[in-house]
Amino acid sequence: MKKVAIYTGTYPDTTFLTLLARGLADSGVEVHIYGKLKRKTKEDYNIKFFTYSDKNKGYNFYFILKYVFLNLFFNYKKAIWYYRHIKSEEAYSIYKKSLIILPMIYHQPDIIHLQWIQSFKIFRELDEILNAKIVVSIRGSQLSISSFLYPDAWQTTVDATNKAVKIHSISDDLSLQLLKINPLVRDKIIKINPAIDLNLFYTAEASFNRARSNPLRIITVCRLSWKKGLAYGLEALKKIHDKGLNFEYIIIGEGKQREELTFLIRDLGLTNKVKLKGRLSQTEIRKALLNSDVFLLPSVQEGFSNAVVEAQAIGLPCLVSDAEGLEENIEHEKTGFIFKNRNVPELAALLEQFTKISNKDYIILKRNGVERSKARYDIKDQIIALKNLYENIDII
Repeated sequence: MKKVAIYTGTYPDTTFLTLLARGLADSGVEVHIYGKLKRKTKEDYNIKFFTYSDKNKGYNFYFILKYVFLNLFFNYKKAIWYYRHIKSEEAYSIYKKSLIILPMIYHQPDIIHLQWIQSFKIFRELDEILNAKIVVSIRGSQLSISSFLYPDAWQTTVDATNKAVKIHSISDDLSLQLLKINPLVRDKIIKINPAIDLNLFYTAEASFNRARSNPLRIITVCRLSWKKGLAYGLEALKKIHDKGLNFEYIIIGEGKQREELTFLIRDLGLTNKVKLKGRLSQTEIRKALLNSDVFLLPSVQEGFSNAVVEAQAIGLPCLVSDAEGLEENIEHEKTGFIFKNRNVPELAALLEQFTKISNKDYIILKRNGVERSKARYDIKDQIIALKNLYENIDII
C-alpha cells in the first residue's frame, strides 16, 4: 500500500478530515500526518505521526535537529538542495517550513493529499526533494472566495491544480468554479461526495414519528462568519415573529461575527427567541439536533456543509440557500427546501410553512433525509473511493 500524507497543516483539523484520516488508516492505508499536532487519541492508533508540537518550543528545536541530522546522513544531496533553496528566506519562514518539509524528505510519502488548496504554497518548487505525487482537494472558501479576490491565491490555485495528478472535488459547483480559473484541468477532476460517520448520527425509530414542536424549534450549526448568511436568517425570523408565529432558534458555533449577531438579535427584538450557544461538543450538538424541528443554513457561500448532511442523517428537514454546493446537498421538497440566496421574503415564507406543516408531511421529510444520507454520505463509501483514487496513481 502506498504511503499517503493527509496534509491539513494542523491535526486534528475539522471533524470530517479527522474522521477521514482515521478511516483511511483503519482500512489499511499507511497514513502519514505532518505539521502541527494539537493532540491525538487512541482512535489515531493506526496513523503515523511526524509532527511538531503545538506548544513545546524545546521539543520543536529537537525535532528540527533530529531531521537535519537524519537527512544529512541518509539524504545528503536532498538536504543540501533544500538548504540552498530556502537560505534566502527569512529565519522564521525557514523554521516553520522546515518543521514540515524535513520529516517529509526523510519519510518520503508516495502521495501528498492537500486538503486545503492554498497550502500548496509550502510545497511549490520542491519536486527535487519530494518525489511524491500531489492530490488536491477543492473545498469552500479557499477556492470560491480567496481565489477570486486575491491574485496570489488565484495563482496558487492555478499552480496547485497544474501540479496535481488528481483533483478531488466535493461538489459539481466547485468543479465549475475551478474550471473558470484553470480550464485545462478538467480531466483531472474526480468528484467524491463529502461524508459523515453515520454511527454518530443514528436515529431511533421513535424519533421518525415525533411531530414538530410548538413552538417550532429551529437550529443552525456553523461558524459565525459573514458567508453563512445568518443575518438574512434573522431578518426572515423577524418577519414571521411580527406575524405572531411561535418559534425558538438556537445557533451553535463561534466566530468573528458573534458581536455583530448579538447586536442584530437585540436590534430586531428577538432576544427572547434567539440564543447563541457558542461552541459545543459533538455529543451536545447531537442532543440539540434531536430536540430540534428544522435545520437552517442561509449561506451566501458554501462549498457543501457537512452540518447539513448530519442534520439530514439525524432526521431533520433542512432549509438551505442555493449557494453553490448546498443545492446538491439536499433534495428540494424531499428532504427540505432550497430558497434563493439572500431572499429574505422567500425564506420567511418557508419558515412560516414549517409552522403549519402537517405531521404526515413532516415525518415524510424526516425519513427522506435519513435515507438520503445513508445512500450518499456514508464515510465508508468515501474511504473506498479515495483508496481507489490513490491506488490508480502511478508513483514510479
